[in-house]
Amino acid sequence: MRLRYLQLRVLAGLIDVIVVYVPVVVLAILFLHANFRTADILGQLGFVIYNIILITSNQGQTLGKKIGREYVLVNDEMPNKALIAGIREVTKAIYFLPFVGWLFGLISIILCAFTGRMIHDYFGNSTVVLEKNLMNVQK
Repeated sequence: MRLRYLQLRVLAGLIDVIVVYVPVVVLAILFLHANFRTADILGQLGFVIYNIILITSNQGQTLGKKIGREYVLVNDEMPNKALIAGIREVTKAIYFLPFVGWLFGLISIILCAFTGRMIHDYFGNSTVVLEKNLMNVQK
């Protein structure tokens, strides 16, 4: 069960990266003639803003989480404040760090395999639950 949950979490994250980060980087390089580092920073900024907006306005779901039927809960409630979601989402920038981002990503995946929460979940005081388990949390 936990392996399936981990797979859904990673898939949802990859979907969000493909939908937002990659296009922003490509557009910044093509149209703004930005170097890769600048385009990377713009992509990260776009990714964080996208996550904050959707998590706060879309019942705790980004596009990837909607496809995976996952919800972000902060203290067992849907996040409704941008600051709370912002802390969680800004922490995801560690996965984009040069040279060590992959290491933080690997640690996060291993942590999720054992505890069900990733690094950014701990910093944002949040939990991601599957739709089928959402009713159990709200009771």
